Amino acid sequence: MRITWITDDKHSPSFVEYGTLPGRYDSISEGEYTSYSYLLYSSGKIHHTVIGPLEYNTVYFYRCGGQGPEFELKTPPAQFPITFAVAGDLGQTGWTKSTLDHIDRCKYDVYLLPGDLSYADCMQHLWDSFG
Repeated sequence: MRITWITDDKHSPSFVEYGTLPGRYDSISEGEYTSYSYLLYSSGKIHHTVIGPLEYNTVYFYRCGGQGPEFELKTPPAQFPITFAVAGDLGQTGWTKSTLDHIDRCKYDVYLLPGDLSYADCMQHLWDSFG
């Protein structure tokens, strides 16, 4: 599983702590980072870290860079059937949260987001907000 996040702090470390209990991280994975410039815009530090191997059908709690909020993910089951939720063209509008809330009410194993996340229109920080 690849975890990607963006920080404004150029000294922020690229690692992810994770585990199966909230606030208890018994594993750590080191990652890497990059950044880019576009016209007058310079991105923050874009971190990429691969965690695992992970167990099937398990909830993991993780934190990026040793600070900040805790997130969670659930790995898919080991056997079929696997139920997918698919939604694209989310953008960043007043309807985005409503769409995601509707999806969250469904029972699914894997959420697939095929793209078209932002109508950035030359506003690079909007692209980066999906990091």
